[in-house]
Amino acid sequence: MIRGRIVRFVLGGASAAALNVVLLWLYVTLVGSFSVFAATLIALLVKIYTFLYHERITWRTAERRTLPWPVRIALYYLGTGLGLTLYAVVLHRLVSIGVYYLGAAVVAASAAGSWNFAVGQLVVWRSRGGIEAMESPASRVRVDSWL
Repeated sequence: MIRGRIVRFVLGGASAAALNVVLLWLYVTLVGSFSVFAATLIALLVKIYTFLYHERITWRTAERRTLPWPVRIALYYLGTGLGLTLYAVVLHRLVSIGVYYLGAAVVAASAAGSWNFAVGQLVVWRSRGGIEAMESPASRVRVDSWL
């Protein structure tokens, strides 16, 4: 179950990255110049896509939706914003100690992606009953059934 969720999470992130690049390319092609403001706006809009993707595909089971959707989207933006901060800090730190920037970017993206998955799993789309509900069925054997 968790392995499939991780695969869906990675596919959602990859499709969001592709959408981001295509929208940015369209903007530059149509307008004729690059704009950091437009790139930021596009990234924020793509975040809506990723939220909906994760809502409908990655964490699609209805019983995981214990919070109202406005709360989930606010927590998602907050969590992924912190993930972006983690990415920037790790990237900067690794490059500053001499790690090649592309290798540093892979490590930083892995750290941020892991953070974002954990935020989604444990906060945004947490299960009813918290961590206990995520245990395997085998670990939930009732002692009174043995008596």
